[in-house]
Amino acid sequence: MKLQRLCPIKINLCLHIVQQLPNGYHQLQTLFALLNWGDTLSIEAKPFAQKHSGHNYSISIQGMDDINPQDNLIYKAIDAFIIEAGLSNIAVHAYINKVVPMGTGVGGGSSDAATALLIMNEIYNHPLSKQQLMHIAGKLGADVPVFIFEQHAWAESIGEELEAFNLPELSVLLAFPQEHVNTAAAFGNPDLKRDNGLLEKPDQNNWQKYTHNHFEEVIRQMFPKIDHCFNILAPYGQPQLSGTGSCVFLFSEDHSYIENTYNTLRQKNSNIEFIITKTL
Repeated sequence: MKLQRLCPIKINLCLHIVQQLPNGYHQLQTLFALLNWGDTLSIEAKPFAQKHSGHNYSISIQGMDDINPQDNLIYKAIDAFIIEAGLSNIAVHAYINKVVPMGTGVGGGSSDAATALLIMNEIYNHPLSKQQLMHIAGKLGADVPVFIFEQHAWAESIGEELEAFNLPELSVLLAFPQEHVNTAAAFGNPDLKRDNGLLEKPDQNNWQKYTHNHFEEVIRQMFPKIDHCFNILAPYGQPQLSGTGSCVFLFSEDHSYIENTYNTLRQKNSNIEFIITKTL
């Protein structure tokens, strides 16, 4: 059986650092918005009678040849699913059409992994519950669970406590300034403000007052291309940084405004990739 799905990306409408914990992790609060754009993942699973490479299942991935398969989150997700579901004597082939740049803070790799779990669960008639999938996702990465959750969400702690959040339909302009941000470097920056206190949870009426990202200042200092991206978007609204990456975005409920801004900026800035999309 073969299935194909979009791997939707996310933006962080709010990314608030509450404090740094004694174990070195950071307590965060964030508002995830899922977008109708991302990579496309196809997975085909077939039975086989003989063991492959000493195992009773095999996994192959096409489309990310520059990454060792065992280091690929899609591979890890499929492998974890097979083990958790108790499957055997199967050959799984995945093909990923990558359009999301790495290190941009929109959860491209995390969404790929989550979508692999969702596809595998659908192919095998849902042997795992949503809770079991969320548990696997949490082990794969902090941003993976929200893509299993499949809803806009307010998240607490280090990202694993999710609560559904209703957002209006937003048009979103994404700007990718050809820069890769290392998450560990962003968290490790000595100028990062780490103790900002706990926010009250926003609601549907006041969430726009919460739109900030505590990583913006240090990442703009570290990466001139990202700072430049903020400067060219600023005349058109309030640009924001997504996650700890390089993607800068604008959003509005006025689709025509975002579309006109997209057309204007794309003509003037050939060194930046612009994408226009909407919330799911």
